[in-house]
Amino acid sequence: MPTNDALGAKSADKSDWSNAFAAVSRLAAARDATMHDLQHDRRGAHATKQSIDPDQFARAIAEIERASAVLRRSEPALQAGMPAATRRGTRKRYLSVWILIAGIWSSATLVVAGATAGILYVLG
Repeated sequence: MPTNDALGAKSADKSDWSNAFAAVSRLAAARDATMHDLQHDRRGAHATKQSIDPDQFARAIAEIERASAVLRRSEPALQAGMPAATRRGTRKRYLSVWILIAGIWSSATLVVAGATAGILYVLG
């Protein structure tokens, strides 16, 4: 049954990534449109004065907040204040310690076995 849980987790992760990608794509399109509008406004700023729609800004801010919430859920390690110790690299340090312990134990076992065999050979 653990495989079912793992498969369910992977499908949820893919869904989060799809949502995050869609949100980032929308943000990129909004950025491009804004940059185009800014360039257009700079050219015609002296000719006409345009009003800014506060509802448009509210919608953009809400979309940015939704996108950042999706990104926080899908990849919590990307948060700015996240300490480096909670990332995946910590597991490797523990693994290397266990490999070192196993190597020392194996070496000690071989030395004791070799000494015992040598003593038995000399006595026998």
